[in-house]
Amino acid sequence: MLYTPVKLNLTTRERFSAGTQKRVESINAVVFFRGVIITKKATRSLAGIAGIVAVATLISKVFGLVREQVIAAAYGVGPVVNAYAFAYVIPGFLLILLGGIKAPFIALWSVFWPKEINPSPRRLSRLLPP
Repeated sequence: MLYTPVKLNLTTRERFSAGTQKRVESINAVVFFRGVIITKKATRSLAGIAGIVAVATLISKVFGLVREQVIAAAYGVGPVVNAYAFAYVIPGFLLILLGGIKAPFIALWSVFWPKEINPSPRRLSRLLPP
């Protein structure tokens, strides 16, 4: 019986058929190999990833609070702190705006990159909805 070659990256030992053992490092897809279906074991669950993002967000907020307290302790309330706060508005807004613009470009780039096409930014911008 002929089998199509299957690329397996190995970390755990799995028995594929009677008497045949292969070392498996990581399986990127569901593979049917000699009558046995091998499924990829999820390394992290969605809840685990969401937890990591939540903890990172909380840490970021705590550091932001500490930053504001240090600035308030150093300068108090007055025109210097107001100037700092107003000066931060424009760069902060631009970072948020560019982050929103960047997301669709990354999605399009991930489609073209595996095909080894090097699209120009102008071509990518034509593919985006108006």
